[in-house]
Amino acid sequence: MKFISGLNQLPKPTRHGRTHALKVAATDVSVVPETISKMYNKGSHTAEKITQGAFEFQGLTAFSSSDLSSFLTNTGVKSFDVEKHYGPFQQDPPQAESTLDVQYIGSTGEGATNWYYTSAGWMYEFSEDFAADNKGFDVVSMSYGWSEADQCQIASGAKPCQNGGSSKAFVDTVNANFQKIGAAGITMLASSGDSGAHGRSDGFCFANKTNPAFPAASPYITAVGATQFKKGSATTTGATEPICQSQLQCATGGTEIVCSNAEGALITSGGGFSVYSTRPSYQDAVVKAYLAKAGATPAASDFNSAGRAYPDVAALGHNYYIELEGQVSAVDGTSASCPVFAGIMSIVNSARVKAGKSKLGFANPSLYKIAAEHPAAFNDITEGNNLCTETLCCKTGFYATAGWDATTGLGTPDVSALVAAAVAL
Repeated sequence: MKFISGLNQLPKPTRHGRTHALKVAATDVSVVPETISKMYNKGSHTAEKITQGAFEFQGLTAFSSSDLSSFLTNTGVKSFDVEKHYGPFQQDPPQAESTLDVQYIGSTGEGATNWYYTSAGWMYEFSEDFAADNKGFDVVSMSYGWSEADQCQIASGAKPCQNGGSSKAFVDTVNANFQKIGAAGITMLASSGDSGAHGRSDGFCFANKTNPAFPAASPYITAVGATQFKKGSATTTGATEPICQSQLQCATGGTEIVCSNAEGALITSGGGFSVYSTRPSYQDAVVKAYLAKAGATPAASDFNSAGRAYPDVAALGHNYYIELEGQVSAVDGTSASCPVFAGIMSIVNSARVKAGKSKLGFANPSLYKIAAEHPAAFNDITEGNNLCTETLCCKTGFYATAGWDATTGLGTPDVSALVAAAVAL
């Protein structure tokens, strides 16, 4: 089986190509677990009775237990362990991706049981195995993606791609498995991508069309985009975590905009429209409203306006503190926003279980219903666009607007309002 490097979003180091950073400049505030809690009104909500997991692919090297211990000490987050792991597992050398995923799904979804899953392959092998045996996971976070139209280019050995098979056949097969997984009560989330509307496979804007990513473009996945603080808007008053008292200027509030290379981030929130999957009914109303807005989208020939639109939701994705190989480090990525929102979905599912109700499982229909009936459950992001890749800015892409848009979806969460609305469903 052949693979192309760069499939995982890989959080981007924020210090001139170096992952390790002894200090983050005071002009660019850091995101820590306390930032997430205060920005998203997490309050005292926790995620007991839920099992959540960071999912990695291609046998990626895992996180370091000593780094996790240092992260917990430096942030004051209630201690947690990764109690089980499945698939290939090697902690040395620790990877930034795995490290970020574990540290932030665990610190956001406090109280949940944390497991870890690695697939040696890609989405077909994973979805086949997981649909047959989900191991008891409730919430899955996947910070991975690649061009939807190029799945057979990277997974030519997968059954749907063999003997003249197509990427569409690959995507359709994996989507059928994702549908089974969601129906079994699993909430699955994936990063929307780090290279804007054109994607990592078109980093230099050569294509005359936007380029959706998979699995984010799956109708059966909750796709998570990224935001950042608008320049000059972030506050640091009241930060209490130990790392914020010694080394970092930690954000406690601010105004969110679309995360973009043009605004000083190292990534741009991915988003767009599937070339293979039609728009699902749960998002039909909000996407039609978006398409009707002048100037919000590129030319009709640049994207499939009838396709499944993504992302669904968003969270901060710039300048996250992680502990990596014993050093304070700073990274960017939808790789950060995805595990954070996964932890929040663990909180939501936990609240429903505590109220004697079922877990949401496939969450998108519920999220769009909540957004329509309880708009306070989401913070609407109305400024920015995803024209840029990680390399340069293209001429085409999507713009943030009031309501759902193809840069940050429904917006970022107000956890307390989201929990109340979800329990009331």
